[in-house]
Amino acid sequence: AIFGKPNSGKSTFLNTLLGFERSFTSSVAGTTSDFVTEIFDYKSFKIKIFDTAGISRKSKVAEHSVSYYSIKKTFEKINEVNTALIIIDSTKGIDRQDKRIINLISKKSKSLIVIFNKQDLVDNLSDFKKRMKLEIESSLYQVKNTKIFFCTAFSKKQIIKIFDFVFKHIYINQKEI
Repeated sequence: AIFGKPNSGKSTFLNTLLGFERSFTSSVAGTTSDFVTEIFDYKSFKIKIFDTAGISRKSKVAEHSVSYYSIKKTFEKINEVNTALIIIDSTKGIDRQDKRIINLISKKSKSLIVIFNKQDLVDNLSDFKKRMKLEIESSLYQVKNTKIFFCTAFSKKQIIKIFDFVFKHIYINQKEI
């Protein structure tokens, strides 16, 4: 499943992976209000992937609103996945909400992939990568089974590289157990 804050690029990531527009995307945060499920073939295996609604801070979500129920459904999906892809907007860096999402999902998911999206919009990319890796290692040291990637959700090549890692190191290992 793909998790993250609103407008981090979750739906764009899914659309690029699939090769067609499965999820509607917009520059307006909160476009995805329900999770989208898609089953696709990847290297002769059927993979089920979920695109979830963005997880906003609790204080910013009105109780009984559409966003409230969307986030509630997203939290329910956490229990159903083996691998969680956390998308973080590189232009904003990692903040407390991203760390909360990572901590919450790491308690439920077997494997966690942190993806810094929108790397093409970051100045001094190599410095940014070093800072973000250090930030994750120092503040989320208790989180196990985590891999970090940097990409642009519009780049099929970068997304295939991430999904190859997921496939080789996670999906195949689960099939062998």
